[in-house]
Amino acid sequence: MKISSLVVSALVFLSCTTANAREITVLANESMPQSGMVDGKATGMAVDILNAVTADGGPSFKFDFSQPWARALVAVHETQGVAIIPLTRTPEREANFKWIANLFDNPGRLFSVGRAAPIKTLDEAKNLNVAIMRGSSFEGWLKQNGFSHIEPVQNDELIAKMLAAGRVDAWAGAEYVQRYLFAKTGGDSTKLQQGPLLGETPQIFIAGDKNFPEDDAKAITDGVAKLRSSGKLAEIMKKYQ
Repeated sequence: MKISSLVVSALVFLSCTTANAREITVLANESMPQSGMVDGKATGMAVDILNAVTADGGPSFKFDFSQPWARALVAVHETQGVAIIPLTRTPEREANFKWIANLFDNPGRLFSVGRAAPIKTLDEAKNLNVAIMRGSSFEGWLKQNGFSHIEPVQNDELIAKMLAAGRVDAWAGAEYVQRYLFAKTGGDSTKLQQGPLLGETPQIFIAGDKNFPEDDAKAITDGVAKLRSSGKLAEIMKKYQ
């Protein structure tokens, strides 16, 4: 029985496509609107950007929100080819990760509730009881800059509730996350008092272990760059601002 050259070509194409197909596991943090699970579906700025990379011909992604952030920061180094989002690029982390693509910038701030006036300077806040998500890049920054009463908490949603209830004086974290979660957890957003920035505005990346495969890293880097140049990345960000 003869097989036509057209059929052979089709089989070869399908075989190559299957061989080249790659689903990348991405460890992710519940920190909406950056990333999170809503109605059982992965969403948020970082997730939407990576899904747009897939839709534009890039690799596909499987998002895993099962681990606390501090544990995910360790787990990304334990399995070949796993990535992590949304990771803030800092000097302390620089040598430990492959920084695959800058997804967006996200300023960090101090927020308070119920004060006679918002916190105006960092010096004013150094002796306050400041809550921070455990494992956050801002935790080290606070320690380095002389904050003496830092309270690490498992996640930002819990901190939002603590701040609204007056259990902490201030909340240090990513501004997008703070505004989103304070409203989500029932807080009156008009009472959220914006304080000073926490140093320079950080860049948020998808990153991997230093041994993350070069081919996968390049596919993601190129995909994000294409979204940025086309304006699609900016369109995604507007949905969350």
